[in-house]
This record gives sequence, structure tokens and C-alpha cells, in this order.
Amino acid sequence: WAVYRTRGTRWQRLTEYANSTAPEIAGAIQSGDPRLATLFCGEIDPISAEVLKELMGNAASIAPAAAGLRRAGYLAELALQRAALGESDDPATLEAIYLQPGASRQPL
Repeated sequence: WAVYRTRGTRWQRLTEYANSTAPEIAGAIQSGDPRLATLFCGEIDPISAEVLKELMGNAASIAPAAAGLRRAGYLAELALQRAALGESDDPATLEAIYLQPGASRQPL
């Protein structure tokens, strides 16, 4: 997981990628501003979603499970948006990020 915020119409990652439990995630987010509304999206199991809602109350919104499915079309849509802005990546430099318990990755 990582914390993202929008800056205008663009998403910006604010934290390192991390692998944590739902209570640890809630605690990390609430250590900033506990009233800050947070949208959780991705592959979130029902038990973790319940824990996040229990710990954060109305400050936590959980995206529907269908929205968390991996779909190539989502990636293509993001690429199209970046291309429209004249942005691109060198495919040779792209890499997958795999997190394991206890592992983290530095921000890009």
C-alpha cells in the first residue's frame, strides 16, 4: 500500500510502498489527520475492509470489490491519459513491484 493524493488532476504518491496489516494502515493514516477522508481501493479482502471501517469510521471509504480487479483496460486508460499530456515511459526501464511481509520499496 501507499498513500496517494491528487494535485490538480494528477495522482502523486506520498509514501513508500509498504506491506502492512489493516490496523497498521489505519494507524499510519490516522497519525496525520484522523478526520481525513480516505478512499481504499485495490484488492482488499472483506475482513480487512471491515477492520478499516471499524477503526476509521466514516473517514474510510472502501471501493467496491469489482473496482479492485486487475484489468488491462485500466492500464491502457492511464497510458492514454499520459500520452495525451505528451508523457511516456521507456518500456525497458519498467519493472513490476512485488511486496512481501517485512519488505518495502523506496519512492520512485
